Amino acid sequence: YKRQTDKPAEPTTEKKSTSATTQPKSEPTQSKKKLSVLTWLKNVALIGIKGAVLISLIAGVWVTLTPYFRIDRNKDGDYMRNLPENTIDVLALGSSHMQYAFNPGVFYAETGKYSYVFGSVCQPFSESYYLLKEVLKTQKPEVVLIDVFTLLPQSQVCYADGTYYIAMDMMSGENRIDAAQGIPETVDEETALGYKMDLYMNHGNWKTMDLNQTEEILKNGQPEEGYAWELGYVAQQPEVFQYTPLEVLEPDAVTPLTDSEKEWIDKIVDLCNENQIHLIFLKTPYIENQEDANKLAGIWEYLEQKQVETIDFLRKAKELDWFLDMDGDTWHNNTWGAEIITKELARFIEEGDYIRHHKDNDEAAMLYEAARKRTAGYLMDKENINIYRLLEEASKYPCTILFRY
Repeated sequence: YKRQTDKPAEPTTEKKSTSATTQPKSEPTQSKKKLSVLTWLKNVALIGIKGAVLISLIAGVWVTLTPYFRIDRNKDGDYMRNLPENTIDVLALGSSHMQYAFNPGVFYAETGKYSYVFGSVCQPFSESYYLLKEVLKTQKPEVVLIDVFTLLPQSQVCYADGTYYIAMDMMSGENRIDAAQGIPETVDEETALGYKMDLYMNHGNWKTMDLNQTEEILKNGQPEEGYAWELGYVAQQPEVFQYTPLEVLEPDAVTPLTDSEKEWIDKIVDLCNENQIHLIFLKTPYIENQEDANKLAGIWEYLEQKQVETIDFLRKAKELDWFLDMDGDTWHNNTWGAEIITKELARFIEEGDYIRHHKDNDEAAMLYEAARKRTAGYLMDKENINIYRLLEEASKYPCTILFRY
């Protein structure tokens, strides 16, 4: 035992050398870990790129196919975009109340200036904003007219979810997509999705397509050529030939605008200010009720705060000799009523000197001369019993005057 215990201890250099030799073995392990992380990241990146490419392809196919499935689409936007650029001096926006009340043929006869009605059925104010943006792509109007009917309670009678899509169908490109932001939360999610991505809504139209008529299908996806010869105006001939005074109601309370209504009015006001456009809100003559009278008071009050010009044709009807039946019905002006409203707006705009950069254009002049001639036929109808009005119209419209005595 003594010998064994006295035996000198074995040198420990081998253990040290062993530990020294094992350290380098960890470097390949770390390299492998780094390599595996890089490989994983590379695979993730490739998957992301492939996914992005796939989504882009799907989106491209979606966007490409969408126009071809819009059967019976609203072509009013195409007709507006076909107008000679930067020729419109006055733009009228709004619902059918504006479409029936403002006649560009009359405005041209009175002023020699060019105007256009870009209206749609029960046009929501949010869509009026985006329609104005659509016009500003190709035109620089100096005056914008907007009828406030769709802010009134009675407008709910004509309201339907489809009023948003009809207006959006007049737009193009990103503006059409942006306009979907104006769809209220009250519209159910599936309908709203169909408006925003309308191939989802229209894809079933292939069932009614004649796949042998390739040219017709391809034509459906292309912009419509030509013009709206009425320039957005909708003519309605007089039917009841009697002079009925229009009753105007006084508000018994003031109904304020909602936050959403104020928001879209503000957007329109700001957009007009940015483009140096003189903005006029108006209400054309119609049969109002007490709820509408109260809401109108709230509208005029808010617009006065915004320092925006307004015209209330309900209160001007008597002054202008505008009569129910003879000049319009429950909601809409007929051709004679539209002449009265448009003449007053022409006078107001001319006296205000709001159009300062009008430029004559041969192509536009052809359109407006045609509208003036068509208007002459409307106004000098055989049913027009007012001889003095006929003679006044004869001084502005192409016609031959014959007297029988």
